[in-house]
Amino acid sequence: MGTSLSGLTPATTFDGLLKTSDNDALDATLKTIGTGDGTDSVLQLSDSALQIGGTFNVDGGIATFKGVGSSYLTSSFIIKNSADAEIFRVRDDGQIYATYISAQSVNASSYALYGADYAPNIRVNIKGSGATSATTSLLVQNSAGTDIFKVKDNEYVEFSSAKWYTYLTSNISFLRKTGAGSMALYIDASNFLQLSSTGVSIGKYNATAKLDIQGSGATSATTALLVQNSAGTRIMEAQDGGNIFFGASASHYLQNGYNWFGSYYFLNTQTFRGALQNDLGSVKISDDLNVGGNADNDTGVRLQVKGSGNDATTTALLVENSAGTQLFKIFDDGNIRIGDSIANKETHFRKFRITDASIFPLSSGNLGENDNTARHYGNIYSLGVTHITDNTTSSTTLDASAKLQVDSTTQGFLPPRMTDAERDAITNPAAGLMIYDTSNNQMNYWNGSTWIAF
Repeated sequence: MGTSLSGLTPATTFDGLLKTSDNDALDATLKTIGTGDGTDSVLQLSDSALQIGGTFNVDGGIATFKGVGSSYLTSSFIIKNSADAEIFRVRDDGQIYATYISAQSVNASSYALYGADYAPNIRVNIKGSGATSATTSLLVQNSAGTDIFKVKDNEYVEFSSAKWYTYLTSNISFLRKTGAGSMALYIDASNFLQLSSTGVSIGKYNATAKLDIQGSGATSATTALLVQNSAGTRIMEAQDGGNIFFGASASHYLQNGYNWFGSYYFLNTQTFRGALQNDLGSVKISDDLNVGGNADNDTGVRLQVKGSGNDATTTALLVENSAGTQLFKIFDDGNIRIGDSIANKETHFRKFRITDASIFPLSSGNLGENDNTARHYGNIYSLGVTHITDNTTSSTTLDASAKLQVDSTTQGFLPPRMTDAERDAITNPAAGLMIYDTSNNQMNYWNGSTWIAF
């Protein structure tokens, strides 16, 4: 027999009574729970879920949310706004996502953002707990707990030390570890920058100089080094074929003070060869030095100078002192000048000139120094006939029987003149030796045993 409820109220019949919105038992559908007097509360229940439409407060207790999985596919905690837009999510794999993060708003195990100041233009702001390498502001690890990326509180940024490649951008540019104490910014096999203990190298590993650049080819089609100004005008270019250009073109000038040295460029072939060229000529540097030439040096010549003409109007070689006075000059017509400026195919000295193996005094001067006996010295030797002529009306034909021939119609032959005492002081006179005896005004000759007057 059942219990009679006549005259009883719910409050006096049960300790508490919850009424669902449809008066049916709980099932999979969320149902509003009444307050007991017919009024709906903010609580909704189903046989598997709880939803609160008002304030939820855990005061002095612990709220535990257990997810339904252990991967990123499920979440144990989600916060949304009134428009049903997600604000905060805790996934079952431990990852935390938030639309806005302010100071100490998230603190969950190792995923905490600690002590960061909120700023409207910052999506994520992380503040470390120290200022030395002993603490870390940001640490990224893989699932095995291996460090991938670390930002320490002493402002150092560390990438994984175990990996050969550390990508900066996907498959485009990355840092490549090249050995202890070296690192390279790597693009591809021919485009990378390496910093090592030996220097900085571009396009190659292990620099052999403080700056070592390796091009991408071996012809003038590619360039190893290019320097330009802000307008993009070439200042210097080193091509992979060996050419080095200065200026916008090969005719660009170099300036030293206010003196222009002319346009120039360098050429490099299989051996070390080059040319320094200006508007007037060129200097070719190879195994030997070729100045002004456009071909290889003559065999066995260390210094070769090639003029720019073939007459006296141009000069192949000029030597001057600091005052600009000409000391030595070789004309392109074959003349060689020392000192004074006199033309013809001659070698000029201070007092005489040499033309076609003949010696001429200059301006009817003396062949030799002067009549100062202090400057008379030395001997004259000749294997042929010594011929002295005034080159006027006298005969200039050599006599085959004579070793010494003097020709003149205005002057005679003057033998040595001396006194008897001076004559007798001659040591070991040769037979046939002739003098003029000024003591007796006679010609004398030595016959081998005595002086004979005639």
